[in-house]
Amino acid sequence: MSYFISRKSIYEKRIADAQFQMLSLSICKAISDYLCSTPICKKEISVDRFVNLPEDVLRTILSKLPLDEVIRTGVLSRKWRCLWTVCPKLHFDGSTMFGKKMHNKQRKYYTQKFVNNVNTVLQQCHGRVVEDLCVKFEFDTMLVDHLNSWIRFAVSSHTKFLAFDLKPSCFEALGCPQYVFPLQLLDNSSISRLQHIQLCFVSLKPAARFSGFPNLTKLCLRKVHVSSEDLQNILSSCSNLEWLSIDRCYELGGELKIDSPLSHLLYLNIAFGELTKIEFHAAELRTFVYEGPPVPIHLNRATGLQNADIHFIGVTIEDALSALANVLINVQNLTMKVYARPRKLPCVLEDSHSFSRLKNLQLKLFFHYDIDSQSLVKFLGATPFVEKLEMHFTSLFGFFYVERTTIRRYEREHKHLKDVSITGFKASVGQTELLMHIVENAPALDVLTIDQSDSFRKGEAEQEEADDSMDERYVVIRTYIEGIVSPKCVVRLL
Repeated sequence: MSYFISRKSIYEKRIADAQFQMLSLSICKAISDYLCSTPICKKEISVDRFVNLPEDVLRTILSKLPLDEVIRTGVLSRKWRCLWTVCPKLHFDGSTMFGKKMHNKQRKYYTQKFVNNVNTVLQQCHGRVVEDLCVKFEFDTMLVDHLNSWIRFAVSSHTKFLAFDLKPSCFEALGCPQYVFPLQLLDNSSISRLQHIQLCFVSLKPAARFSGFPNLTKLCLRKVHVSSEDLQNILSSCSNLEWLSIDRCYELGGELKIDSPLSHLLYLNIAFGELTKIEFHAAELRTFVYEGPPVPIHLNRATGLQNADIHFIGVTIEDALSALANVLINVQNLTMKVYARPRKLPCVLEDSHSFSRLKNLQLKLFFHYDIDSQSLVKFLGATPFVEKLEMHFTSLFGFFYVERTTIRRYEREHKHLKDVSITGFKASVGQTELLMHIVENAPALDVLTIDQSDSFRKGEAEQEEADDSMDERYVVIRTYIEGIVSPKCVVRLL
């Protein structure tokens, strides 16, 4: 057994942004390909040569630039002044246009200025195909007529991606006005043409005979006012849907049951709704994300489910295990975040293997005091083939250091476990019991990483800890695993 002890750096690594470099390469490649395929005459070399690029090449170049930069290309020459109108993607973002200038006293002025800017651009693009139309601005009732007009523009421009983000400044206030998305303005052709819809803070109230979006592949609803019945009506007609996100939608309560099969659905995200039951028929589902209280979840025939990300609040480990036992049978990669409350009854360890295909498990656990090692051992027992385990611990009121030399031991072998990483390790009784259980029952363990820093509260509590406390934890770790962990296992203490 070998140890590697190091002190973590208290800073975050920055990842270089290569967007500008990629953009430059794309533009240069497009121009180079065209110029190299065309004979060059010395007399023809001028700035106008760029104007003579095929329109599809110009669309490719301009589509990779932000709208404001696209419009600025008009300063190159007279002929470039209107070239930006070939751009197939129009994204209007009020925060980008005005930054933090929109104070309450000036809101009306900036709202009108935003409307004028959008209308000017859309007028210039009239009669052209605009594949993407995205509008992000704080909602105000004076915007309603203009928003309706912009949707009519999208209909006439053969738009495929439509996005409205209208979160208002008074979002937290009760009775805040909302924009009722006018589905009646979409004709059959535009409904069939739409492939991607993204809505934030609007109200959806489809008519009883709404025919749905037959070719829609991606739908994102965030903070949308929609009832479960209306949402079921919409989703039942989206047979080609591949990506669905329902995040903090108001009025969404009761059962969300989609009877029609979504045979192309690959990604499903549901977060914070007042739902009592969730049921989808999605045979090809690959990724499932859920955030909220544990409710009955049925993902019928989702035998190919590979990834799951679950966030429960105010439940015991046993509650979480029972809620997921019949849902994630085939999942291979599971991330679970739990704000755990203490269990009232003794934990009964059962030999039931609920997650027989799970290979990678990541647990992010919030406890009031010490962790419940017995419940966690039970949870690990339901993952007999897990190979990589990550556990991130934090406590609202701090952990108690181990004070006794005798700790509980559990016999439940993990034959396939090879890589274990633990953060937030404070050498508490529960943590020490769990650590002992792992090193004693994982014969194939190759790497064991123990990090004392709290990944949830990084930069806060860890800076206040004294060096002697860290040294005491090292002593506890060595005391309990020395001579037990396999000699071939590399142990890293951070």
